[in-house]
Amino acid sequence: MMRRKDCDNSRLHTPRRILIALVLLSCGADRASAAVIRLHPTATAIQTEVRLGQVAELVGFSADQAAQLADLVVVEQLEAGREITITTVQINTLLAGNKVNLADVVMRGASRCTIRRPVDLTPANTTHAEPSSLTLEAQLRRYFEERIREYGGQLELSYGRNIQPLLLLSGPEYEFTIRPRSSRLLGQLELSVTIQHGLQPPQVEPVTVQVTLTREVVVAKRSINRSQTITAEDVRMEARSFQDLADLGLTDLQQTVGLRAKQLIATGDMIMTTQLEQIPLVQRNEEVRILSQQGGIALETTCKALESGTLGQVIRVRNETSRKVFQVKVTGLRRAEVFGESAALLAQKSRKDQTP
Repeated sequence: MMRRKDCDNSRLHTPRRILIALVLLSCGADRASAAVIRLHPTATAIQTEVRLGQVAELVGFSADQAAQLADLVVVEQLEAGREITITTVQINTLLAGNKVNLADVVMRGASRCTIRRPVDLTPANTTHAEPSSLTLEAQLRRYFEERIREYGGQLELSYGRNIQPLLLLSGPEYEFTIRPRSSRLLGQLELSVTIQHGLQPPQVEPVTVQVTLTREVVVAKRSINRSQTITAEDVRMEARSFQDLADLGLTDLQQTVGLRAKQLIATGDMIMTTQLEQIPLVQRNEEVRILSQQGGIALETTCKALESGTLGQVIRVRNETSRKVFQVKVTGLRRAEVFGESAALLAQKSRKDQTP
């Protein structure tokens, strides 16, 4: 049996990927339940490279585990002014590729995260020391308002009594640098505040703050049945408070009108995107008019839909004469358009049909 000392020495030469797996496995027996990776629905990137700690909250890990996992790269390059969406499936693939035992990790939060990188961005994750007459409390509020600005609404901040004296300090006598300890934007957050007073050595203070966002969201004015098409009379706006971005609802009535409810929504319930679906313009087994444009020639034929589809969705259809299956894009009520190789195949079939 390997002695503890030998085991510890052997880890000194373990590659980084294996080390992450060993750290997770070593604590598996100590945890009463699996650790959690809670994916945020949205995130803002400062640099081209995006890491796991920027898009997800790591709960139940030790400090070493959280640091190693947070450093995993989920997007290698995101250009300014662009956005990209990652899913929990991609996160699980990333973890498995780094030898993480997925049985020890539970994915929660959003099913996908949209990451945006603005063209001009002053880093929101760090407020650098600058001469100001504002108190620390005022600078903290400005810091959080910048981080949460894209979500709108009103912020409420509450602090523990032990740091009340620090909140009254103000510049230019004092200068402050605020750094977060996690990527979360709402709820109970931990910050690190560096206080510089003249030529004295800087003082680093931990700050705990409860951040609550209140904003208007769409709620059901009356009970909405499953499969019911939502009208303007079914919904209204109402102010709600949130401490987790994953719980944020829709902010515009037009985001719901004309869509269909996937489940029963009770009166007063906040309406979420996951509860809605577009109404299919093409139903499975229906005849669909298919338009094909190839070489400047527009052709139209009729095929049978093998699946239902909404506007812009790609579905499979079958030509009942040739029995060939094509991919088409839904363009209207029982109408679609072929593209790519499908367009060429359909055009070839039409030419054969027209040959005497």
